[in-house]
This record gives sequence, C-alpha cells and structure tokens, in this order.
Amino acid sequence: MLGVSLDVQNNSRASQIILSHAVAIRRNLLGHSHHEVAASYNNLANLLRKPIGRRGGYGHERAAEMQLLVESLYRRAITIREAKLGLQSPQLAASLSNLSVFILHSMPDSIDEAEALLRRGARKVQLGGETRIEREF
Repeated sequence: MLGVSLDVQNNSRASQIILSHAVAIRRNLLGHSHHEVAASYNNLANLLRKPIGRRGGYGHERAAEMQLLVESLYRRAITIREAKLGLQSPQLAASLSNLSVFILHSMPDSIDEAEALLRRGARKVQLGGETRIEREF
C-alpha cells in the first residue's frame, strides 16, 4: 500500500522502488505463484504504464521495452489469479480490465484482444447476483 500511496502523491520514482521491492520480497517469502505476488505485479504494471501513455516519459526504444514489461506483468498477474483465486475472482477481473485498457491505449491495432479481455473480465465478477467491476490499484 505504501507504493500505491506514493504514486497517488505523485512520487512515481519512490513508488516504483517500493513496488519493485514488494514483488521481490513477496516472491521470496510466498513463492512465485502466490496471489499476493500477483497483486504486486498488477500494482507495478499500473504504475509503469503511466509514462508510456504520456510518451514524454521514455524515448521510443525504452517505451517499447516498458510496454513489453507492463504487458508481461499484467499477464503474470492474470495467470496467477486465475489459477489461485479462480475464474470468479474480482481481482482477476481487475487485472483483465487493466490489461485491456493498457492494450487499447498502447496498441490500438489490438482492439479485438482488448475487447475480448474486457468481456472475459466482465463475466467473472458476479457478487450476490450483482455484477460489479472493481479496480485494484
């Protein structure tokens, strides 16, 4: 939560350091496929995608590298959450939605994939007969 809080306070560099350490610590303590590791992947991806969207944060080559990193972090979070939390998990739906939005903004030619991810995530969240999409950060 500290990393997310720092980002909200516009301290992206400190947030990135904290979230990167959180990934490493959670992987060491909990294992590579724990749902808390997936949360760290998702949060780090949410942070790192911001400069890519602004295009001013990175040069073209670095932006392409960061785009691949962000996408892989989201996909790791999705894989873990699907396996550990199940198909009805709101956390899984959040990661699917986050990846979908990222794809729409960074790879406009992949709109079909983004739409499929969004639909997949929207089907996942059924809580007490009410469909809700929850965003995690």
